[in-house]
Amino acid sequence: MDLRERVAAHERALDAGPGAGELFVAEGEDLRGVDLSGRDLVEATLLDCDLTGARLVGASLAGALLHGSDLSGADLTRANVNKAELHRARLVGARAREAGLHGAELDDADARGADLSGADLRSARLFDTDLRDADLTGADLGSTVLSNTRVHGARLRHARHLDLAKVRSIVVGPDPGEVLRGEDARAWLQRAATGDREDGP
Repeated sequence: MDLRERVAAHERALDAGPGAGELFVAEGEDLRGVDLSGRDLVEATLLDCDLTGARLVGASLAGALLHGSDLSGADLTRANVNKAELHRARLVGARAREAGLHGAELDDADARGADLSGADLRSARLFDTDLRDADLTGADLGSTVLSNTRVHGARLRHARHLDLAKVRSIVVGPDPGEVLRGEDARAWLQRAATGDREDGP
């Protein structure tokens, strides 16, 4: 069964309800450059898959398992990735403008240079996540948990609800970087959000 048939079968199973069919499962597959824009991949499993350059514009990956998958350069514009698990995922240079990442888990994820402008990151978990040079302009960070999150060069202008973010620690400055915790970390982020960051991009 080719990829599109497998996705169609997944969508039929979702429509039919729990237990009505097999959901999409892929492990270690080469899915480079695939176009699954607008498709429904809710609760799909894509472990250690190569999705570099994939088009997932407006796709629904809510609750999906994407552990170890490479989405570098992928287009996730306005995609629904709410509550997805992206542990160890790579999103280097990915485009996720206005994407929904509410409650997503990005532990140990690499999102350097990703475009997350306008994204909904409320209640997302960013543990050991690399956001260096990422664009979070206008992103919603309400209740987002940041722990050992690398933010050197990240653009945070007009980030929303940053005052509600759960900031444990961030790493600023070029390698090896300086760890800021608690109020020091929060103050750094607030300066970044107002364009008054001291260390520059």
